[in-house]
Amino acid sequence: MDKALWIPIVVLFATALITAFVRRHSKDPCLKIFHGSFMFVRLKNGKWIWGNGCVYSNALELIYPGGEEYNQTYLKKSYIFYEQNLDNIDLIVRPAPAVGTTEYDHWHIDLRRIQNPNVYRTVRRKLRNLVNMLRDAFAQSVVMIFGAVKKTKFMAGIPIGDDRVGEVGRTLINAVPNAYEPILEKYLGHKVVIETLEQETILEQVGVLQEYSAKYVLTRAVEFLQRTPPRVTGPLVDDHRFDVIFPRQMNSVRHLALDTCGTNKPGKPKPSDEQLLQSTVP
Repeated sequence: MDKALWIPIVVLFATALITAFVRRHSKDPCLKIFHGSFMFVRLKNGKWIWGNGCVYSNALELIYPGGEEYNQTYLKKSYIFYEQNLDNIDLIVRPAPAVGTTEYDHWHIDLRRIQNPNVYRTVRRKLRNLVNMLRDAFAQSVVMIFGAVKKTKFMAGIPIGDDRVGEVGRTLINAVPNAYEPILEKYLGHKVVIETLEQETILEQVGVLQEYSAKYVLTRAVEFLQRTPPRVTGPLVDDHRFDVIFPRQMNSVRHLALDTCGTNKPGKPKPSDEQLLQSTVP
């Protein structure tokens, strides 16, 4: 078979496979942190839905812990938010584990690691931000490299357009979360005030900023949560501390917050895991 025929076919299928793989595994960086967790979802109409969350690239699924009876004929076992339904979400709330449990110890250690990131996490974050700043340059470089390869004797005359190669480059770059805001990078790991605009009222809620994306802001150990979820029987959870994903459509990081005891100051020495575990004993 002539190379002028089979090489474009290979490139076509490779492009389709790469695009499908990246899209399947590309999840919102805020939502994917809640994957596998028990969570509450509040809709804009005030309705609460809860269950174990499964995050997909274009959907969110809640698995009901015990099933919901309907007309005494069958049970609803899950609730699916398709991509077009995600805009109807007002809050996503994950209760903190109850104090004194093993889950709380790990939750507390994870929170301290967010507030005091190690060198590996810091470098990885800076590399991700660098890719975001040079996103267009990376995509264009793929096209330029392929253009140089096409001039070789082996590839000369192969009918592969630069638009196809550019699509592969953009798909690979899009695998990296593309939200980058210098001011929010500065606030990561610190307590912030989330300002919520509700009709003509402004609500303020305080939490540790862990992550953000183009659509959401994720805060940990939120205090003063204005819309608390209902109490349900299930896992041992804390009724007063929550990890919350705020949609950015109606919520903004407005202020840097500081405890009255000054525990939010940057540069505080990072405690060891043993010290963290000891500090969680009630």
